[in-house]
Amino acid sequence: MNRKCGKCGSSDLQQIEAISNQITQTVDAKSVGVQAFGGQIGASGSKTTATITPLLAKQIKRYVPSKSSLFAFIFYIFIVLFFIAFCISIGVPGSIPEENVNAAMFGYGGLIIFIYLLYKSFQSRRSYEERLKKYKNTWYCWSCGSFRIFK
Repeated sequence: MNRKCGKCGSSDLQQIEAISNQITQTVDAKSVGVQAFGGQIGASGSKTTATITPLLAKQIKRYVPSKSSLFAFIFYIFIVLFFIAFCISIGVPGSIPEENVNAAMFGYGGLIIFIYLLYKSFQSRRSYEERLKKYKNTWYCWSCGSFRIFK
């Protein structure tokens, strides 16, 4: 399949998934040291692992879809249920005693925030396959540096 860049017309294109896998490197560094000070001798060692990612890999990272974890989704459900129970125990707006107004604002505010987070988590899980397909169909032009989605 011959693909061409829509911006510059070049055929020097590559899938961003393949680029991301090829240009990310993992580096291991080890060091050992011996030190003598004040009549005492000490030895130490360390190991560090790092991932080197060029600028292109960082640009590609924003295209990689992420899926909300099932744990987060279930956690949000439990938190929403907690806030519902909390709000029920305080009372409905309009019949809340004066001393419980701050607690009611906390309860209803928390309920609204966590319902929104639950919705976003559900939306993320539902649209993941579509976003993954878009990611796999995104290509990078090595000539002009643009990204393009092919169907």
